[in-house]
Amino acid sequence: MKGIVAIVAPDRSKLDDLLAAGPDDVEVKWIDSTQPTHVQAEQMSNAVTMLQAAGDFDIDLARSCPRLKLIQATSAGVDRFDVAALGEMGIRVANNHGGNANPVAEHAVALMITVLRKLTLQFESARSGKWMGAIREDWTPQAYEISGKTVGIVGLGQIGRRVAQRLQGW
Repeated sequence: MKGIVAIVAPDRSKLDDLLAAGPDDVEVKWIDSTQPTHVQAEQMSNAVTMLQAAGDFDIDLARSCPRLKLIQATSAGVDRFDVAALGEMGIRVANNHGGNANPVAEHAVALMITVLRKLTLQFESARSGKWMGAIREDWTPQAYEISGKTVGIVGLGQIGRRVAQRLQGW
């Protein structure tokens, strides 16, 4: 019997990529997470691995899948899973440790600059044609440079370290 990996997600948008990347001896099935738990359980009753893409996790789904050995979260955290109860059932839970750290760190830096430079005000003034004249007096005194500033980073995990690295140039 092929190993079955169930992708539990509200849509199949990434399924083709996963099918192309998977080995031949693994069957990948999409399970619509918007369906009731009993319907999902019927569809993945033979699954050995489950990729939980989004949303809350119903432990009854795991109880209904006797072959299930691994749940892979697509997030960095596993707080939506009852890891202790799953462990008692012999099911391990893995996360996507650091998988999204680069884009989140870049987004954090982009937000810092957006707030400091009042970019939303600048974009709106350019869009409305008011970027010349008094608008400069309105936003320029409120817009700051990141150069020479001290940035506090709470936590130096995967994301915090990458934010610090990106800010070193300033």
